[in-house]
Amino acid sequence: MKKIVVILFLFPVLGFSQTSIIGNWELEENPETVWIFAENGRFYDDLGTLSPTMPPTKKTYSILNRSNSCNPHSTDPADMKYLRVDYGGGDTMCFYLETLSEEYLVLMDTYTGRLLIFKRKE
Repeated sequence: MKKIVVILFLFPVLGFSQTSIIGNWELEENPETVWIFAENGRFYDDLGTLSPTMPPTKKTYSILNRSNSCNPHSTDPADMKYLRVDYGGGDTMCFYLETLSEEYLVLMDTYTGRLLIFKRKE
C-alpha cells in the first residue's frame, strides 16, 4: 500500500488532457498488457493474449470532468477527472484518473475500485 501512496503523491501531475495521455502504457503488474492512446482519440489494448496476426481491439477514449462523467449523479469532488473507454454499442469502462505524469498513469476502476498502475513504454 505504501508503494501506491508514493506513486500517487510523489509524481508531478500534468494537466489531464487528451494530449498528455497519448502514447503506449505498460501495466506494471503485467508488462504484456499494453494500452495505447492515439492522437485521434482511438484506444488500443493488447492484453498479451492475442495472436501476432490478430490486431489489438479498437476502442475510443476521452478524458472527462465531473459534469460529463460516466455518472451524471456523481458526488465526486468538482475537480475529479475520469478516463472513459467506449467499446461501441453503448458499452463503456470508466476510471478515476488519479495520476498522469510523464512516467506514470494511475487509474482506479469506478465500478470495482481496482487500481491500475501503468508506466509509459519507451
